[in-house]
Amino acid sequence: MVRRTLAALLAALTALLTGCGPAAPALSQFQRLTLSLTGSMANIREYEVQRTDDGAVLSLYDGWWDREDPNDRETYLARRISGGEDLYQAVLDLLNECGVSGWDGFSESDPNVLDGESFSLAVELSPERTITAHGSNAWPDGYHEFYQGLNALLDTP
Repeated sequence: MVRRTLAALLAALTALLTGCGPAAPALSQFQRLTLSLTGSMANIREYEVQRTDDGAVLSLYDGWWDREDPNDRETYLARRISGGEDLYQAVLDLLNECGVSGWDGFSESDPNVLDGESFSLAVELSPERTITAHGSNAWPDGYHEFYQGLNALLDTP
């Protein structure tokens, strides 16, 4: 209990110091997250983090695949890393540092931009609770840092 409280305080302090995102309730766990980006060239870039028994798997898919056929998505796998609790904790810390729990329900669009980028995020906390957010040329505070953080984790050897 004390360890979780200290971790939550550390995540909140880090968010305040880095300016990554607004103060939001800290998350203590997640099961799966997906961040999908769609650009004006009809390309899909999707990040997926799946909780495993001993840590997490972080995957990046890059291309345009048949959304109805999950096997088709695997042909667009650009990078996948598997890690223990350290990878899981790094993603959980990133979620908290960027205030992702405060994004729940975010739905904005900038109608003045005719081409650009859209995003869709789903963070499954439990079978009963999922944080969702989406936008078109509009992003919640901390979004770009979150996106950059996922890329940094993928680039870690």
